[in-house]
Amino acid sequence: MIKSFLMRTIFTLLLGITILPGATIWLDGRLSDWENIPVAASDHTGDGLPGVDFLSVSQACDSARLYFKLMFTEPLLLQDYNDLALYLDTDTNATTGLMIGDLGAELVWHFGTRTGQQYLTDPPEDIIQSDIGLITPPTITSDQFEIALNRSTVFGGEPLFPQQVFRYRFVDDRTSGDAIPNASAGIPGSFANDTAVVWNPILLDHFMEETVRLMTQNTLYDGIFDSLRGPAHARILQALAPEIIAFQEVYGYSSEQIRLKTTEVLGGTWYASGIDGDVATLSRYPILGSWQIWGPGRITADLIDVDSENWPQLLVINSHWACCSYDATRQNQVDATIAWIREAVEAGIIPEMTSIIVTGDLNLVGDAQQLTTLLTGDIQDEATYGADFSPDWGADLINLYSPHTNDRVSYTWRSDVESFSPGKLDYIVYSNTLIVWKSFILDTQSMTATDLAAYGLESDDSYIASDHLAHVADISPDYGFGVRDNLKPRGYDLIQTYPNPFNPTLSIRVNLPMNQSGQIIIFDVSGRQIKELPVSGEQTLSWDASEFSSGIYLIRLLVGNQVLGFEKVVMVK
Repeated sequence: MIKSFLMRTIFTLLLGITILPGATIWLDGRLSDWENIPVAASDHTGDGLPGVDFLSVSQACDSARLYFKLMFTEPLLLQDYNDLALYLDTDTNATTGLMIGDLGAELVWHFGTRTGQQYLTDPPEDIIQSDIGLITPPTITSDQFEIALNRSTVFGGEPLFPQQVFRYRFVDDRTSGDAIPNASAGIPGSFANDTAVVWNPILLDHFMEETVRLMTQNTLYDGIFDSLRGPAHARILQALAPEIIAFQEVYGYSSEQIRLKTTEVLGGTWYASGIDGDVATLSRYPILGSWQIWGPGRITADLIDVDSENWPQLLVINSHWACCSYDATRQNQVDATIAWIREAVEAGIIPEMTSIIVTGDLNLVGDAQQLTTLLTGDIQDEATYGADFSPDWGADLINLYSPHTNDRVSYTWRSDVESFSPGKLDYIVYSNTLIVWKSFILDTQSMTATDLAAYGLESDDSYIASDHLAHVADISPDYGFGVRDNLKPRGYDLIQTYPNPFNPTLSIRVNLPMNQSGQIIIFDVSGRQIKELPVSGEQTLSWDASEFSSGIYLIRLLVGNQVLGFEKVVMVK
């Protein structure tokens, strides 16, 4: 149990020119990769108006983006209900651009109204988030945010960043509002130490035969049936080859029609939940029972019999929560979801220790309490929905963070014509009794021509199909979890790892028959292969992980094309 706890804990993170650290930033809203990046400026607490009080700002860059980490003394919603602005002087000339204090800003961005202006052209022009590649996770209330801008931005033929140095200032534009820094000359920065963007693409192939692939996607108004968008959806489905699919926004078709469409695209046998409405759950495996949690068909629960011999049953709750400013409705929906799980457990509707996945378009763009309730079972309206209930058989559920296959970003929704910047709206939340061996978000526009051709995809498929991207996870039972000991697959004891957690050297003990050889293949938590070690017979290997960061790593023993064992390990530096 200590091992399981530690593995899960890993998941849950100036004057003169400031040389920006070359950085490897993953824009997922957790900010754990900022730990070794120095603070560029700090601010006194209590010197702002209610609602906005800056604490600090950090800055970093790579060859593609400029990054900021912005911290406040209390949570706020970055893309709404505030007067925050960024003033960016990219030529360090106070007499050009918008003159504000001692800055001449070539770019101004107003976070609360999601509007901006660029001053490189004459006259200046209004801009939207896609003009500058703006990404600002998380989408929910928080006291810290990541902000990224594209360095390649051009207006009227003029580059936004014409030189290596710049100055910037964040301001609460209300009268007597706070600012960081307080000095009107802003904070200086430089791209001198930028690093090249290196990202090993995540392949779309299943992690291994023993895993089950779950995919969730909002189809955007029945997109899988649309004559123009349907072919893009079909190519995505065929490339990803999921065994369980959670669709949202399939309003105009019955579950049987959706099952037949899925069969047409993917072939083989498919089962459908049988509940018509907004969401539809499809499965290669029999669906033993279906329940509506929130109607009409907005939240459903389906009990899936993945494999009666090696797998426990799997409960998939497919959700499409209320959009936009409907915070109260979203809280009611998540309260109702937790209440349903509590009642199903207490009534014995689902077998004991059934693994649970809550997935779909959760539209989390408001109060962070909604996500907290989903993970911990902290019901807000107990008068209506009853007492709090830990949703994972006495424990919290896990929020899966997945990267794009070809970029260090984690958004699942993007519209280049709307005011909101890209964000994570489509979630996979899962039980401690599951392992996610590989997960990713598919954005075909960032894939290479070679990879597109290999998987039968076209560059614009993701954005023709929907404004939501497909979110994918390859899962299996956690064979190391106490209650799963009787589910260990064949060959489980052929590989052993110790110590676990480790830092930074891991011993890998392999017990193969005499004269048999294979490979130890090591993956990071996103499914990217980072190391391969040859093995034969009985052997103990040593893996020095000094060059890698703290986190979860997956060890696979491969003999020929057959997986004979796997382990999950944690490095804690």
